[in-house]
Amino acid sequence: MRKTMFFKMAAGNLKKNCQVYLPFILTLTGMAAIFDIMGALAVSPALDFMLGGGFMREILLMGERIVGIFSLIFLFYTNSFLLKRRKKEFGLYHILGMEKRHVALILVLELFYTVLLGLGLGLLAGTVFYKAVLLLLCRILHAPRILGFEFSVSAFTETVVLFGMVFFLLAIYGVRQIFRSETTELLKSNQTAEREPKNRWFLVLVGLVSLGAGYYLAVTIESPLGAIAYFFLAVVLVIIGTYCLFTAGSIFILKMLKKNKGYYYQSRHFTSVSGMLYRMKQNAAGLASICIMSTAVILIVSTTTCLYFGMDDLLRTRFPRNVQVAASGVTEEEITELEQLTADAAAQYGLSIQDNEENYRYRNFYAQRNEKNFTYDPNGGLGSAVAIYCLSLDDFNRITGQNLTLGQGEIFYDSVYGKAEKALEGTLTIQGKEWKMMGAVTGLDSVKAQRVMMGSIYYLIFPDQASIEELTGEIVTNGTWNYFMGIDLDGDSKTQAEMETALSSLLAEKDWGSLVYIEGTASSRENFYSLYGGIFFVGIFLGFLFLMATVLIIYYKQVSEGYEDHDRFVIMQKVGMDKREVRRTINSQVKTVFLLPVLAAGVHMVFAYPMMSKILLLMNLGNQKIFLIGVLLTFFIFLAFYGLVYFFTARTYYRLVRW
Repeated sequence: MRKTMFFKMAAGNLKKNCQVYLPFILTLTGMAAIFDIMGALAVSPALDFMLGGGFMREILLMGERIVGIFSLIFLFYTNSFLLKRRKKEFGLYHILGMEKRHVALILVLELFYTVLLGLGLGLLAGTVFYKAVLLLLCRILHAPRILGFEFSVSAFTETVVLFGMVFFLLAIYGVRQIFRSETTELLKSNQTAEREPKNRWFLVLVGLVSLGAGYYLAVTIESPLGAIAYFFLAVVLVIIGTYCLFTAGSIFILKMLKKNKGYYYQSRHFTSVSGMLYRMKQNAAGLASICIMSTAVILIVSTTTCLYFGMDDLLRTRFPRNVQVAASGVTEEEITELEQLTADAAAQYGLSIQDNEENYRYRNFYAQRNEKNFTYDPNGGLGSAVAIYCLSLDDFNRITGQNLTLGQGEIFYDSVYGKAEKALEGTLTIQGKEWKMMGAVTGLDSVKAQRVMMGSIYYLIFPDQASIEELTGEIVTNGTWNYFMGIDLDGDSKTQAEMETALSSLLAEKDWGSLVYIEGTASSRENFYSLYGGIFFVGIFLGFLFLMATVLIIYYKQVSEGYEDHDRFVIMQKVGMDKREVRRTINSQVKTVFLLPVLAAGVHMVFAYPMMSKILLLMNLGNQKIFLIGVLLTFFIFLAFYGLVYFFTARTYYRLVRW
């Protein structure tokens, strides 16, 4: 047998099966292009000239790894569908005289052509669109446009190596399947009847427990640090619960529908319910995957978009005042000098300080809490310690504009993410001394915003500074205070940034032996655009990647079922079901298949919202309305796109099953 015949047969097979191979090639092209572009951007010299380019480089490298791992897993998953569709054909080759090694050679050649074509198109697309993507990145980061053309040899090499590995693994898997299967198994692979599955109560229980535990974590965690710590655990639990409930729960629901005679014994319901019930073993994994991918698209796109387009609100949360000066371990004289230096620097640059200045002295320490007893923790906040911030009543009234009063031995309190605040009533013991709790106060939002990333924090308001000094005397022995000052200025951002730089240089010359630092909106804006712009940029790519995967899973799922349902619908039409009833039955089945994953994804997002809101607090997005609007808009846009996929998939499915 001439070897050239195998090459021709492999090429001819791809042409004959273009309906199933073309989406795979396009997906491989898209993944290769995304991987190549992200790799080229990660090593681009252009990042060296961008503010925050080093951090952006790390984000791109992380995104490139995610794309690579996902591509490897997903292409392996979709190739199993292609292999299943071709098994009968490979069995015929074997009957006609080909040895298994010849059949395996044809399979490897087909796979080689597919990967080569997809990789070639992907590298071409990556090279062509790289410059456009780089300009888009510059626009997102508010960086100057970079002219000229670049070609990254390292990104090109990494892409070839990754997808070469994909080809190698897929080839091994395909060859193994051919050599392990008997000829009769290959011929009857598409005709194997599925038995009606039994109710699997253990999986239903595991699914309910896993999903319930994941949802419980999402809605009960109060601290942003706790949310980020348990986020991946919650994700894993929800994924396990989703797969278990789609596998076992869907069977339970379909059997309940089958028992409902009024619903089941209708032509449009009978065929769809019975068809899905008998094939639910293979349906469940696809439906669960669609649900998880849909949730990932909505979650990634909504969060990254809100972070980027909510930048002004985010900056105001992080910086309640335009310029903020913080100092630790300073004396009263140093605080007075610091205030004067700040006022002089503002006047030097022609900037006026607004009348909403916020400044206060405080002392803080970590303590172990036992009910109403707080004891100083010398370990610096490790373990289960809570943070205690002590402010005087005069500073509190000035910050909040209130006019509260306290007697000796009395305190107010406020808290951030502390549990059981209602227990702080009656008498509170701190360092062995009892204080009478006069209730909770409000108005410290801007103060608490400075420490949003910390865990449980208690702000205690004392009658005067002397009370604080008495309480913390054993802890702070040098008589110093921590100090914070925030001011709003009336000038433009450029002038404010220059003033911050000048003041920072001036303070660096002071030998106060304390930590003093200055930060503000003007000097930090570009850094924030670099950080959140990079996250938004990678989020766009990952969202598109998961969306592409979702569409491909749906397409292959419906095409696979279309081929399998063809003979069944032909028989039904021969026994009296007209084409109108066939179309109505198809619509019923496809709608059911489509609605379940997206509805489940919507439920996932409802429970994920509280946890994601707290995680976004770590990124200084405190405006919940922005995130809520972003999630809703993303969901409805995704739903519209999902509807288009339904429309085209239903048409493809109908063309396959009709005769």
